[in-house]
Amino acid sequence: FVQDVHVSTKSIYFTNDLASNSQVWVSDLNGENLHAIVTDAAGAIGPDLPANETFLMYESLRDSSVPRLWRAQPDGSDPHVISKPVSVVVRRSFAVAPDGEWFLFVPFGSDRLMKVSIGSGATALDLGQVAGTFDISPDSKSIALMTWQPARGGQTLRDVSVISAEAGKTILRIPLAGEDYRWT
Repeated sequence: FVQDVHVSTKSIYFTNDLASNSQVWVSDLNGENLHAIVTDAAGAIGPDLPANETFLMYESLRDSSVPRLWRAQPDGSDPHVISKPVSVVVRRSFAVAPDGEWFLFVPFGSDRLMKVSIGSGATALDLGQVAGTFDISPDSKSIALMTWQPARGGQTLRDVSVISAEAGKTILRIPLAGEDYRWT
């Protein structure tokens, strides 16, 4: 079964679950040249690339009992781990900014959304609690994420918060009825 589809200007990247071992595959936009590019024995999921397509990120259990984020060349070569273990609770636990300068992830066992600069090794910036999926705007300046908000009678409701990617400040809150969203 196919999931985690990422369409770039040149290729289609996706997770293919073959015999319950997820792998990252790629093909040309016309479906030609279909082949696996990340074939970790422990499985690999969630391919994502910045808009300039200079690198590939994905999750894998390689060298660990919990998922970690890996960075490789777009063809899957030169893989190396770049994060602490990531969450398996949030359906999409990481995203690369379209400008390729940073990425978001949810640490393993956490509900906190973290922003990390790529290549600097800087400490992660805590952007707050996330209650579901998240996405980055095409200009890399804003982040949309599901959050929990207090409601009457002690209940909580989900909404979509749009925050500044620079400082994590809330720009907009939208009550939410659905489960998934993307920038359009």
